[in-house]
Amino acid sequence: MEKPANTYGKPLASGETFWAWQPNSKDRKRGCPLGYTALGTDTLEAFRKAKDLNQQLKDWRAGIRQEDSGVGTLDWLLTQFLLSENLVDKSKSLIDGYKTRAKQVRELRSNKTGRAVKDARLSDLTGMHALNIYKALKKKYSLDMANRIMKMLALAWDDQHVFHEKIIPQSNPFRKVRKTHHEASETQEATYAELQSTISALIAEGEIGLAIGARLCWDFHIRPTQVFSTCLSDHYRPRHREHLFWIAADKTSHRKSLNRKVSAWFALDDRNEGGQWECMFPELDALMKMRPYEGGLLCQRQNVAKNGKPYGEFGEIKQADKKLKRIREKYELPEHITFEAFRHGGLTEVGEVVPDTLFLSRSLHQKRETANRYIHRNMDQSTRAQKLRLASRKDG
Repeated sequence: MEKPANTYGKPLASGETFWAWQPNSKDRKRGCPLGYTALGTDTLEAFRKAKDLNQQLKDWRAGIRQEDSGVGTLDWLLTQFLLSENLVDKSKSLIDGYKTRAKQVRELRSNKTGRAVKDARLSDLTGMHALNIYKALKKKYSLDMANRIMKMLALAWDDQHVFHEKIIPQSNPFRKVRKTHHEASETQEATYAELQSTISALIAEGEIGLAIGARLCWDFHIRPTQVFSTCLSDHYRPRHREHLFWIAADKTSHRKSLNRKVSAWFALDDRNEGGQWECMFPELDALMKMRPYEGGLLCQRQNVAKNGKPYGEFGEIKQADKKLKRIREKYELPEHITFEAFRHGGLTEVGEVVPDTLFLSRSLHQKRETANRYIHRNMDQSTRAQKLRLASRKDG
């Protein structure tokens, strides 16, 4: 396929070519509203878009208004942002998140006029317009999702203003909106009895992957997001270290390799007085043996049809807390039970019985000040502390 006019390619380290389109200098000097446009790495799709842009350029030269082509609308801004060269080296999960939020904006309609928000012209958008968009987002989606979408819109505006100064005003209306947030509340830790009851319910429902996730949060204090996305079967009792479990606990990285800022091998077994290996996590080991799948992520599940029957292959567990909530309500378990509550409960249990240095070796926190946030005070701790005080007086 012949390369369209005004189209340029830039070789990437991955071996792909990043395509872009830009009118010539004569048209730019004449005030052409079309500017640099990223086309992505798909050559066929890039050339198709380049042909459309060349037609728009031809229309502009003939005096046809650009409003008719969609250039300069919020929908156009989102398209340019998702094709931006600045996103080429970003993670797939981040880009997929942007695509989802862009789709949500395109489906949004104004609370007042009922018009599609995506058709709003960037030159007409003010801080008040952005605030109304934010209100519409909060009404249709959750507060957290509305905040994420507004953050993306502000980023898209700044990112593309550099390439389209004549189309996108310098003043970013989405930066002027003060977003609201949920009041931070302390996570209520789960008790060991609640952990056992929850796991029994999960096993009864055939949710072995979720049950393993609950134990990993309690026994190894791994963040739930990492439990269901980065804990691999290859890291649990690998052949070369069959008594160990590798945990990479760096919350700022989503790589599944062993190369992380905070990571360690954890012992699963210890030698007893007779010199024989003895498992220190028998409950977790028992759940591992119950898995109806092998390899890949430690925690997996099948999709479930409306009639309650599972189908398809086992895969990554998404929205784990939402699935746990369904089980919790069915078995009338306490409302505070979440995977994060199991993590806090496990850390509280460890914090009660071990000194600082040993506690940090279990929690993988670098500072005790940070770790203290996960140790919750309860009546048993207070009673035990008073008994220790009385015991020390007698000893004295």
